[in-house]
Amino acid sequence: MAEPHIKYQNFGQVGAMGDNAHVEVINQAQGEAKALNFGLLLEQLSELRKELDVVAEIDEDEKDAAIAIIQNAKEAAKSEDEAGVKKSLRKAKGWVLTVAEKLGIQVVASLLKDQLHG
Repeated sequence: MAEPHIKYQNFGQVGAMGDNAHVEVINQAQGEAKALNFGLLLEQLSELRKELDVVAEIDEDEKDAAIAIIQNAKEAAKSEDEAGVKKSLRKAKGWVLTVAEKLGIQVVASLLKDQLHG
């Protein structure tokens, strides 16, 4: 008995395959989202919190508001609540990102950048 003819073979991702196949839009995610390292995040938030105390060029009320935001983010990080961390950081001002970048604390700086500009 003869083997059936295989018209189409797929060895990977395909948007449409076969006679008269048609696709309008394909949304495809590449790779996986990196898991947040909450231990490192807590360390960096603590470092940022300490630095905010000594920033001279910001008035005390704005500084206090930023410290409260970072404290809320720390509480969320302790609970490994990524959405809570992001929600808190979304309220920060751009100068907090500048301080984080100057400190070289990349996890916090990246999250701040995403929340402030995303």
